[in-house]
Order: sequence, then C-alpha cells, then structure tokens
Amino acid sequence: MSLVYCIRTRQKGKHLTFSEREELEETVKQNNAAPKKEKLSQRKMAKRMGVSPATSSRELKRGKIVLLDYQLRYVTSYSAIIAQDDYDKKASAK
Repeated sequence: MSLVYCIRTRQKGKHLTFSEREELEETVKQNNAAPKKEKLSQRKMAKRMGVSPATSSRELKRGKIVLLDYQLRYVTSYSAIIAQDDYDKKASAK
C-alpha cells in the first residue's frame, strides 16, 4: 500500500501570482470573521493553497495590514495589493 504525501499542485520554486494572493486574502478575511474554534492555522491555509508553510508565512508578513473593526479594535489582516506592490518593488531592485 503506497500513500502519496505530496499535496503540492504548483511547480516548486515558482512565485505566487496576484490571483493566488487574492485567494489568500479571501481566506484570511473568512478566517478573521470565523469563530475561534473554526479558524484555520497558517499551516492549514498553506496546505489548502498548495504551498509550503514557510511561503505562506512570508506572504502573510509581506501583505500585513492593521485595520479597525466596527468596535474600534485593531485587527491584523492581509492585503493582496500591498503584497503585490512590495513584491514588484523588490523585484525591480534586483
């Protein structure tokens, strides 16, 4: 009996595209709105996207933003546009 452990659907070593960043942004928004018991960990989000947990962690740091919710509490979220701008800026400096 052989088990397949590879969940990667993307080619290894490729950068995230803007559409993948938008997908991550939507997942983070749903995760912030979910009750605590139903929230996804970074590892589960990475597995769902088909990337490594390290890639997911770096991407969340790259697009990190702080927002105010309706109760004036600070909420950490992710923005695909900010992450893409940061990626483009760093890529042009190569």
